Amino acid sequence: MNRMPLALLIALLIATVMTTTEPVGVARAESDLQQAQEIFREANAGFAAGRFQESAERFRALLDQGWISAALLYDLANAESRAGRAGWAVLYYERALALAPRDADIQANLEQTREGAGLLAPERSRWEELARSATTDEWAALALAALWIAAGICVARAVRPSAAPSLPTAGRAIVGLLCIVALSSASLARDRSRQMERAIVVEPAPALRAAPFEEATTSTQLDSGDEVELERIHGGFALVRTDAGEAGWVPTPLVIRIVPD
Repeated sequence: MNRMPLALLIALLIATVMTTTEPVGVARAESDLQQAQEIFREANAGFAAGRFQESAERFRALLDQGWISAALLYDLANAESRAGRAGWAVLYYERALALAPRDADIQANLEQTREGAGLLAPERSRWEELARSATTDEWAALALAALWIAAGICVARAVRPSAAPSLPTAGRAIVGLLCIVALSSASLARDRSRQMERAIVVEPAPALRAAPFEEATTSTQLDSGDEVELERIHGGFALVRTDAGEAGWVPTPLVIRIVPD
């Protein structure tokens, strides 16, 4: 066996170990399920009756109990939006899209909430938009699949040349193409992960401070629902950077990462 298949197989083993770190689900007791169903009914009843803040609190109670899904986050975001809390609505819509990036209803309601609050959608390149079209796990799985196929072709050519494409140049071209797909998918997975590390301003109009303390001078006023880069935390304040490149400190409760640490 030549060095190419061996190198690919080692890379695959490392990549597979690094990407199989999802927590194992824990079975729920029947009493927990019944309690969750009751809370869910209360949340829906509150929404139907126009008690949107109460509905949001009940949906959030389910999240606090560990019942996390794109559908639940979507329902919570809808309740927050109807309650007039655009920042929280944007946060939960983005979290829902992290789990279901191709859901048209989630995307449409997110855009509608931003428009209703007078917010501009973050400017993204075509590459960034492509990264948002799938979850981090989906991009990682595509990268691994391409690597496994490339490794299989290399091993087949080394062990049994007759089982692989007959022309050496064709085999190399296929392996090269698969490696490009794998690298591109891995890069998209990393970019999608970075997007989810951004934060949403959840409360109205915090001002950027020049330093991390209350008495510091202020500059730009942020809007509830704005998306920012969260660079670091210090003394109860977060250093954030807007898409326009302006940086400053705001109290940490006012900005929350799309996907928590």
